[in-house]
Amino acid sequence: MKLHTLTLIAPAILLLSSSLANAQQTTPPPPVTMTVTDAWLDGTRHPAPRPPEPNATPKPDLMRADAGLHDRIWIEVEHLPEAVQKDKVNPRDLVLYVNGQELKGIKAVAVDGPKQNWLGFDLLRTADSDPVWRTILGSPTRQYRQVTVSVGFPDKQQFASTAGKSQPVIYLRLYYGWWLLISIVGLVLAVFWFYWLAKRGHLIHDSDPPQPPVGTMKPYSLALTQAAWWFFFVIGSFVFIYMITGDYNTITDQALILMGIGTGTALGAFMINATKRNTADADLNTLGPQRAKLAADIGQTNDPVALADKRAQLEVLDKKIADAKSNLSKPVSESFFDDILTDVDGITLHRFQMVIWTVVLGLIFAVGVYRTLAMPQFNTTLLALMGISSLTYLGFKIPERQN
Repeated sequence: MKLHTLTLIAPAILLLSSSLANAQQTTPPPPVTMTVTDAWLDGTRHPAPRPPEPNATPKPDLMRADAGLHDRIWIEVEHLPEAVQKDKVNPRDLVLYVNGQELKGIKAVAVDGPKQNWLGFDLLRTADSDPVWRTILGSPTRQYRQVTVSVGFPDKQQFASTAGKSQPVIYLRLYYGWWLLISIVGLVLAVFWFYWLAKRGHLIHDSDPPQPPVGTMKPYSLALTQAAWWFFFVIGSFVFIYMITGDYNTITDQALILMGIGTGTALGAFMINATKRNTADADLNTLGPQRAKLAADIGQTNDPVALADKRAQLEVLDKKIADAKSNLSKPVSESFFDDILTDVDGITLHRFQMVIWTVVLGLIFAVGVYRTLAMPQFNTTLLALMGISSLTYLGFKIPERQN
């Protein structure tokens, strides 16, 4: 081989060897693969200071009793110390996954264990994690719900379980049975107390005079019934959500609007009744003496033509008096549904539609609370529909006759 050829090949070989050496030096080692091995629940309602000892097994009854919101769970992450050392992973940046869903913002609050591979997470319900908690806790049927837990990096996938082991499972407490039972009993007692008072003529009966005869009640008020309906739906939903989530800031703007519509309708109906009664009383105070005078004149009139004229005037006065009396509220209750659905002409459309829309939206409200553990966010169209129904009722109530 000629000398100049060797002179060209030798540097090329040196450059290739140097490149391979540099490539081997700069290629980073593969990241440490972390997996989830086990999960442990606290033995008390308060966060435990340390995770379990190696190979310890918790009692199933303790597991079932102590996993709930505001409690702490410990999750064992295999190869966590190696990842911290080699990949510079900060354990407190890892977040909690429940049923494969990331609980945003719920990061590790403690690192402990013989190998520093146990991560402690506090089960908190924050604004960021609330949508996931709703899917986990919603539609409760039993006191405990089995869920899988894991950890992972934010906005990524959870770590897989360690080979040969299933995904760690905890029994999540949805509510305290006794507290929920006490709340339900209290709400039922309140409803029965309300029912007892209503049957005695209080709370949802017309409040304007006159007093009904002894042994009878004033008629039921549709507007006051609607106001009571929304009150019990909102207070019942508030208690139900609090018993499961511990959150008492759950009353939404829409819930307040619905209560406001019911209260505003009741106030409007009272004002219309009061105005109609004052007008009717004033008319009766004027027409009564006129009729008495005209009746006296008829008794003293002998002229047939004048007598016929006065009797015609008497008929007109009697009709005006009847119309004035018809503007007064119905004095005596007939039955609940007759009172809220009918006027002098029978069942009316404006009353019927108000009852139907109130019942339908109330049922939708209750189902939404049960499924999502939050008071539903009705759009403006539904709220406007409810408002239009109430305004229609008030508009037709002005000329409405009850007697």
